[in-house]
Amino acid sequence: WSGDSEVWVGHHKINCRARDIQTLDSRWVLSPKDERKPIEIARLLALYSVFDNPLSNRRNGVHLALDPELRRQSDYELFASPLNAAVANGHFASKWPHVEWRFGSIGSYPSVLQFLPVNSVVCVNPPFTEAYLADVMARLAE
Repeated sequence: WSGDSEVWVGHHKINCRARDIQTLDSRWVLSPKDERKPIEIARLLALYSVFDNPLSNRRNGVHLALDPELRRQSDYELFASPLNAAVANGHFASKWPHVEWRFGSIGSYPSVLQFLPVNSVVCVNPPFTEAYLADVMARLAE
């Protein structure tokens, strides 16, 4: 960390939004006093920064998000992140569960499907690529 809003990864400086830091801080599932917490928040922000356009101050969305109010009515969210998950119980599947489990991720698609209870309300909003959409559509019966 460099100050309160910048992470350095090698020679790369990553500007962080206060709201993102607060969101990750609130989603932390381990002890609030865990000494790894700041570095894990920085690591996750660095991972997501790869999607941002360095020539813009706007975040680059990888896909179009559904209305958070709709997602709050679900039991589980697939294709979410600790930065945008809206499901009330915090049960979401994400891109990098090896890091994001510390913030509530239950795994990644499609491996997480086997752990979802039958009759769960699941919000599925994949990136709009041919491969993801074809795979999701093929699994709808599951």
